[in-house]
Amino acid sequence: MAKALLRLVSLLGLLAVALGLLGSGSASADNELAGLTYEKAQQRLRGRGVIASRVGEYLPTDQCVVTGSRRATFSDASGRNRGKVLLHLNCHDPMTDGHPGFSAASPQGQKAQQLKDRAERLSKNYAAAVKKGVAPACEPNFKNCQRICEQSGACSPELLKYLGL
Repeated sequence: MAKALLRLVSLLGLLAVALGLLGSGSASADNELAGLTYEKAQQRLRGRGVIASRVGEYLPTDQCVVTGSRRATFSDASGRNRGKVLLHLNCHDPMTDGHPGFSAASPQGQKAQQLKDRAERLSKNYAAAVKKGVAPACEPNFKNCQRICEQSGACSPELLKYLGL
């Protein structure tokens, strides 16, 4: 009887360890906020974002780009986890012209310039489409246009309104 009980307890312990290993996921399943400005991330999080780290000082905080995020594991003074999300920010200007940030010749600067150029083309296309009374290029690519405008910060106010941003 004692041997059977010992085996049962051992089996349950092994099962608990296995389930613990299989069930443990990453603290942040995916990084859906990366690439957004701090302001946009706070809007999506309904103000639950907390700055965990900040690199650079050129951009105002609302314009800093989120480079990473994860759910906070700490509790407040009442012992509750309030669903805060830790945000890591890059406040360097994506492209520099006489101030700190990435050089336009660097891969990061080139990517930022390409994104800005795409946003400007989308804005021009939207304005022309409205004048002609036709569907803009963003009509079939709505989510992609939203992403470009959010990440670049260079879309026209009219296009931002059309995209609901």
